[in-house]
Amino acid sequence: SPTTGRDLVSVSADSTASPASYSIEVQQLASAEKLGGAVVATATTALGVNGAFALNGKTVSLSATDTLTTLRDKVNALNSGATPSGVSASILRSGSGARLVLSSSQTGSAGVELTDDAGGALQLLGFTDATVTSNITAAGITQSNRFGSSITAFTSMLATSLGIPLPTPSKVKVGDQYISVDFAVDSLATIAARINAATGSNDAAEVITDTVGSTTYSRLQTSLSVAVDSRELVVGDTANSARTLAVLGFTKAGLGGVQQVVASTNTFTNALDQNAGGGTLLSDLKAGAQSLTLSVGDVITISGKRGDGSIVTRTVGITTGNETLQTLIDSANDATTGFGTAARSAVLSVSSGQLQLTDSTAGDSQLAMSITVAKAGAGTISLGGFSTDGGTVGRNRQISAGTDSRFRIDDQVVTRNSNAISDVVTGVTFNLLSAEVGTAVEVAIARNFDDAVSRMQSFASAYNDIRTWTDNNTGDGKRLAGNSALRSMANSISSTLLQTVAGLSGNYTLAAMAGVSRDKTGVLSVNASALTAALSSSFDDVKRLFSQSGVPSDAEVIFDGATDKTKATATPYAVVITQAPTTASIIGAAFANYTTAGTPDTLLITDASTGYTGSIALTNGDSLAKVIANLNGMFTTSKMNLVASSSGGAVKIASNDYGTAGGFTVAYTAGSADGTAQLGISAAPYIGLDVAGSIGGTAATGKGRLLTGPIGSDVEGMRLTYTGSTARAAGDIAYSVGVGGMLYNVAVGISRDLDGQAVVLATSSATQADAMSSRILDAQDRLARRQASLIAQFTAMESAMSRAQSVSASLTSAINGLFNYNKSA
Repeated sequence: SPTTGRDLVSVSADSTASPASYSIEVQQLASAEKLGGAVVATATTALGVNGAFALNGKTVSLSATDTLTTLRDKVNALNSGATPSGVSASILRSGSGARLVLSSSQTGSAGVELTDDAGGALQLLGFTDATVTSNITAAGITQSNRFGSSITAFTSMLATSLGIPLPTPSKVKVGDQYISVDFAVDSLATIAARINAATGSNDAAEVITDTVGSTTYSRLQTSLSVAVDSRELVVGDTANSARTLAVLGFTKAGLGGVQQVVASTNTFTNALDQNAGGGTLLSDLKAGAQSLTLSVGDVITISGKRGDGSIVTRTVGITTGNETLQTLIDSANDATTGFGTAARSAVLSVSSGQLQLTDSTAGDSQLAMSITVAKAGAGTISLGGFSTDGGTVGRNRQISAGTDSRFRIDDQVVTRNSNAISDVVTGVTFNLLSAEVGTAVEVAIARNFDDAVSRMQSFASAYNDIRTWTDNNTGDGKRLAGNSALRSMANSISSTLLQTVAGLSGNYTLAAMAGVSRDKTGVLSVNASALTAALSSSFDDVKRLFSQSGVPSDAEVIFDGATDKTKATATPYAVVITQAPTTASIIGAAFANYTTAGTPDTLLITDASTGYTGSIALTNGDSLAKVIANLNGMFTTSKMNLVASSSGGAVKIASNDYGTAGGFTVAYTAGSADGTAQLGISAAPYIGLDVAGSIGGTAATGKGRLLTGPIGSDVEGMRLTYTGSTARAAGDIAYSVGVGGMLYNVAVGISRDLDGQAVVLATSSATQADAMSSRILDAQDRLARRQASLIAQFTAMESAMSRAQSVSASLTSAINGLFNYNKSA
């Protein structure tokens, strides 16, 4: 375990990872480079620097009126868009002033690549010093800066994009050979070819690609030493050669730290008003023209801090009157209690009458000093202030170095430019957290069987919820009582769980074999122990039991997937290849050096798979190796899926993509000659062959190396990749959808739009409900009409009764009157 108690590494894995254990020793973390410039009074102080410099290939132009603020904004403007510089700028303010800090956006040793102009703008800004170092990788390889193209002439890349004056043609020394460099016509590829030709080795120099963030660059690397041509055949040759190496990036300006200097604000003089030196008597010492009146009995106290902040206090007594300024200096520099101690020493000296205290260690410093005098009579005087205003602020030009991560996995040391490494073990990402050399931690990649069991238990719970809901809603007296369609849907899920999975063989062809079963009441349960044991002993078989799988019997056939239209059968599908896939390629005629009596041609190539086009210029004298290097450089820069190589002394061009979609077209922009006569490569399209064959006796569709089952067949949507190179019977493939696929098909049958069982049931129920509603409305309408008729009859009857009663009353009245009349008579 780590001795520091810190976590050293964390690991994440996806489904493609295989169980394994690894011993990890984190030796170094990747870090981003930070560079700091000179300290100036304020961020708005004019810097007074004219010129230009480049950061990772992006130009920063300077004018004398630029300040740290405007310079920061210029740098940050370049770190945007589709091709950002990868460098951001910020202003750091302290009591000493302000400084510009450049930070790489990416971790790794590539860091911030600087290119200065001939006037040394970077040096004037304080980012670099006057020293020069070789640009050598950790593996001991000398390399150039990174450039956007390996085949484009430097003038086109640098003079245009950088705006930096380029050296005139010169020579540099590579190994023991002198190599010509002409920025107007040369590229990384031509210089590499020239080095290889001069040394007689095709491996002496090469152009490599380097990806930073999302951008791919080219570099030139050589295992040979690279140095200045110092022969000075013509005056200025050496300086021009040195400038060539600097622009190419084979040499880098130094990033040494700056030592802090605390200087007196006073200039001290002697009795003759001359600048004081070590031999000046203290009694004669003046600050400017003003005597300090130092005399016998006075006690001088030297106080301050060393660069690390530790306190210094020294006293010097004037006892004889013969003490000199050197006496004071020697006391201050005392190696025991003075500034001269070894822990973080500093040295006091006098120069041109000024006392200067210089830190022995470069970088940020707390160095400080004051000198006071206790007069013998009375009172105290000071020898004036001491500060960096008249000296130098200590600082590190390289605040932090860009470093690659380095870790040992088992017995192999791996170096990357990031702390998240996902390209070492398939499906596994190692996140480096802390470095501790000598400490190895064991990392185990294991399958999470508990998670698999938990997920299966969640499925069982969901299934049981469906059964409970169905029972609760189809029982006697329930809303869906006797609904056979609903019970049929539930039973289809149940029966699927009990079926043998088609296309499988061995010990796991039923869900129950892996501990997933129903009891007599229909409740689905998961035997966690049984499922865990099955996963532990036969993980791949159990995985195929529950999920889609295709198992080819031939090593050159790869199952790439299928759709829900592909049918699983107990009998594997036979695979027959009638045409093997090929890549487009062409081999030209053998030649040693390109030669034409007329104007050399420009070769243009278009990649069919990407649609990109690129070109190289053929030049008389170009070797076979140079033409191949130029082609590969162009393919990389133009992002083509093509590669050039040598075959029988001729140029071979081939696509990396198989089939008709991965071809390419060759064309020439011809001068007075026909380059095809020399190269033997005709201007024409070149295409490969698509795979052809059948799956399960049904002719399949081929594209590149992919064979796909046709629509309407049992193998519709099945995708197979054939990696072989011959037409032949290629075994068979056992295909299964697994329990999961079977349940998916049932679920789709239930929930499918338009014709799913649930939709049909819902539609039927809605239709029945509508019909019942319609019958209810009809009945209600008939009742309303009958009611109205009865009310009308009742009203008429009442009216008739009312009239009858009226007539009856009249008759009664008449009868009564008649009766009364007769009585009176």
